[in-house]
Amino acid sequence: MRSFLLLAPLAFLPALDAIPFAVLDQDTTTSLTLRVLDDGAQATLRYRVEDGPWIPAAVTTRPVAQSNLVVSEARATGATPGAKITWDDGTTVLGSWRTLRDRLEPSLRLAMGGDMMHHPDLLAGTCTAIAKEDPEVAVIGGDWAYDNADPTLVSRWPALLATWRATMVRSDGTGVPFVPVVGNHELKLSPEGTPFAALFPEPTTRRVDLGPFISLLVLNSGHPTPIADQNGFIAEALSQRQDRIWRFAAYHVPAYPSVRKMDDWGSADIRAHWVPLFEKGRVATVFEHHDHARKRTHPLIGGVPTDGGIVYLGDGAWGVKTRPIVPLAQRPWIAAAGSDLHAWLVTVGPTEALARAIGPTGELDRVVLKPR
Repeated sequence: MRSFLLLAPLAFLPALDAIPFAVLDQDTTTSLTLRVLDDGAQATLRYRVEDGPWIPAAVTTRPVAQSNLVVSEARATGATPGAKITWDDGTTVLGSWRTLRDRLEPSLRLAMGGDMMHHPDLLAGTCTAIAKEDPEVAVIGGDWAYDNADPTLVSRWPALLATWRATMVRSDGTGVPFVPVVGNHELKLSPEGTPFAALFPEPTTRRVDLGPFISLLVLNSGHPTPIADQNGFIAEALSQRQDRIWRFAAYHVPAYPSVRKMDDWGSADIRAHWVPLFEKGRVATVFEHHDHARKRTHPLIGGVPTDGGIVYLGDGAWGVKTRPIVPLAQRPWIAAAGSDLHAWLVTVGPTEALARAIGPTGELDRVVLKPR
């Protein structure tokens, strides 16, 4: 990528090379969406599945807020589970990604984390460590580029995506696709018209099935939909996915924070509205962010450590300056915590999952999870 100013207050950036990234959202075992961030639209995007023929794809484009950047999008469909999909622009290969496998043997590897980039070097350190584990998808729980929906800070997005592209490379040379979650630093009053909305236009509340055995609730913790207004969606989505071995949830503001006050904005409402629904719907694990620290709770029911309860993992410190945690003696529901850069690598099998907090210095924590 040609040089450009990472943090300058400019809405119009010097020329940059196209930055491709992939998203999994629907039919995650047979389809994949490619998006390309560039300073102009892509006229042609085509793909091939494994060593098959090149297939031209319909291209849609949209501007990125008040800037000269454009997102071009195309979708590959009809692939087999775990297939390698390679994209090019008609002349230059843009990269390869894989659809998800439709089995849990061998175990499926998910990278879970958020609060991505105060500085590219912080982001790159955690990405490099996580990439060694060969994750098959990354669920990013909000607060990506810290642009605060400010068009003069739009250059933070190419910095983030270029760092991801350079460092999140699996051992077979393929990239790691996203499942995006919104945070507070992506919007002002709503995501509409923001860089995040152009890059990730998926609904901020939705269900994503990661193959036939894992169902993930993607929620917005008051960004912008009120927390209580999502209750009906959560109850219905969980009732429709009781056949899934694993039910997870991911959102930004933590119900059980490791740094902030327990009654901080959003946390008390999530405990009041969502936690009972998670417990009734047999959610196994919840991924929370926002606090810029590392956290693992005991299995909890109603906030009380209980065998067979829900484990809450967080707290959002992929590539940001970390914060000091509250002493654990004051929060007995937290099993382990620390002020560490990290993401969670969750290796999901049919009867248990192993979650490991991995940062630039190596493994920081681990826990065995059970389906509920």
